[in-house]
Amino acid sequence: MPEKTITHWHGLHVPMSADGHPSQAILSGQIYTYDFAIRNRASLNFYHPHTHEATATQVYRGLAGLIIVEDDEERALALPTGAFEILLVIQDRAFNRDHQLVYGAGMHRGMFGFYGDQILVNGQINYRVDVARSVYRLRILNASNARIYKLAWDDGAPLTVIGVDGSLLNKPETRPYLMLAPAERIDLWVDFSASAMGSRITMHSLVPEMAYGMMQDDGVGISESFPLFTITVTQGVSDHRQAPTTLASISPLRLEDVANPTQPRPIALGMSHMRLTLNERVYASDDLLPSERVPLGSLQLIDIYHDHGAAMRGAMGMMGMMSMAHPIHLHGQPFQILERV
Repeated sequence: MPEKTITHWHGLHVPMSADGHPSQAILSGQIYTYDFAIRNRASLNFYHPHTHEATATQVYRGLAGLIIVEDDEERALALPTGAFEILLVIQDRAFNRDHQLVYGAGMHRGMFGFYGDQILVNGQINYRVDVARSVYRLRILNASNARIYKLAWDDGAPLTVIGVDGSLLNKPETRPYLMLAPAERIDLWVDFSASAMGSRITMHSLVPEMAYGMMQDDGVGISESFPLFTITVTQGVSDHRQAPTTLASISPLRLEDVANPTQPRPIALGMSHMRLTLNERVYASDDLLPSERVPLGSLQLIDIYHDHGAAMRGAMGMMGMMSMAHPIHLHGQPFQILERV
């Protein structure tokens, strides 16, 4: 590559030396050796560059992929595997007349992220999958730079969720649709055993109830639904079985067990001088507040929120932040959401 880069293992619990921190970026021609043990539960993770001020462009140009972690608990469930486990990476792209990738610039896209006008799944436009009359496991990653998808089948069939970013769920959950933000993963159980030969079903992204982000200058945004991929039943092999009623064994975290129940550690999302901030500061290596130093091995309560105070400079800044979704995750540790306000 003609530019520096470093690989981050998104979702994995790894030592700092193997996390792919921006300070570890290597120059063209250099080598960085990773050495770590996988300590995660069975889950779908992915890798991508974490190069400072180049993460978005390098992911857009293809430096991202999936990492499947397995364990004995998951294997005992005998979930669909092999040809019956389908991996799907969704990304939006834009092309010029020579069919080459283009990445828009400008202040608007710099602040709110890039939206392409073509939807690619596993690198292909109008992605199609042929399946048998059987049960399948669909494992989906949103690797788009900014676009949030509202996943739903075109025939209105419910989605059966068996896993999310960090692991399988304790039990399957049924939903009419699923919101999938950039970097999020979802694990679905899908039963085609009763489908007629030749039948088709298409996964769409529906229009969300309320806008996320600002509408794009080029009109590519969230004003209408659009197809993501189509599945066609072409094989007559039938395997009908119900999803397991019990999946993972995860105990819910309790507020009374945290080390800081009355003083949650803040992560304030804001904007200053048209730059996004965390706790009123832009990124700088080793620039840490006391509240951002966490004792090893402790269970902590964290409050993630929009800062509408000093970090907000001007009405446009506040409007932009209020209308922009902020998917966020914590490096190196799994977490549970206790409450949304």
